[in-house]
Amino acid sequence: MTKNITEKSEYDKLLKAYKKLEKRLERITTQGDRQQRQLHDLNEKLNSYIELVDKNVIISTTDADGNIITISEAFCEVSGYTKEELSGRSHNILKDSNTPKETYQNLWKSILSGEVWRGELKNRKKDGSFYWIDSIITPNLDECENIIGYTAIIKDVTDKKIIEEISITDGLTELYNRRHFSDILPREMHRTKRDNKYLAFLFMDVDNFKKYNDTYGHQDGDNVLKQIGLILKNSTHRGSDFAFRLGGEEFGLIFSDLNPKDALKFSNKIRTDIENLKIEHNKNVSKYVTASMGLIVLKNNFINEDELYKLADDTLYLAKESGRNRVILGNV
Repeated sequence: MTKNITEKSEYDKLLKAYKKLEKRLERITTQGDRQQRQLHDLNEKLNSYIELVDKNVIISTTDADGNIITISEAFCEVSGYTKEELSGRSHNILKDSNTPKETYQNLWKSILSGEVWRGELKNRKKDGSFYWIDSIITPNLDECENIIGYTAIIKDVTDKKIIEEISITDGLTELYNRRHFSDILPREMHRTKRDNKYLAFLFMDVDNFKKYNDTYGHQDGDNVLKQIGLILKNSTHRGSDFAFRLGGEEFGLIFSDLNPKDALKFSNKIRTDIENLKIEHNKNVSKYVTASMGLIVLKNNFINEDELYKLADDTLYLAKESGRNRVILGNV
């Protein structure tokens, strides 16, 4: 009898211990299920976030040589390319040919040194149209601080740039306006002086333009200005070339890297191209529309933009006084 009681007591103890373990196991299982559900919910949220980023954030990663590894769907949408078309390719496929080469040189200099680069770039879509981006490019480093690639986070700023473009563009000729000239001239003077390069400013005026308007009418006069503007636009292909309508029948060109002899040759070609439009002007020195031009070429000259403008204006006046339809290279 005592033995049975003892066995029952031990059994009760074992049963009690088992129930405790069972309850503990239930709690662990419940916690595990809860953790699994939490993990599943987190994965769902993460995947939703990744999808949201993919569709709405323009982002790309490249290897150390700049070849594209991954791009977002938003990147494809703005560029017009598919992920398959861009994968493994360089970003050069998007580069606009008019972007100054110095822009990309400075970009690569920054990121190769491990610094973050930020700036605006003009790109070309697959269909040939352009778009503007504000880009932040960050080097990706391994555990030894070696650069293994780059990540670019991009914002489409095309609309903003279009508005800016309108504000700096002459409505008639579609050249840059006087406002933009005032921004570009000091910038280019600083750049070419820093890089020890030539800078040329060509200041031109349509000969006897008032007489043309009085004879042929202002509508024809506007057409003359448009055609001259087209010649100037077609003559300024490089990123460091700029053509302006400065007011009325006055135009200006800023260009660099040409010595005085070559700059004079370039300017004379523009003058000849204008006359070769063969627009009748029977009150002019020629029977066609022509232009007089004053050219100033600088290299490491310590003058400011106002002094440069006055030199070009004085040289233009000399070209007019010397018989018009000519380019005169001024002395600095």
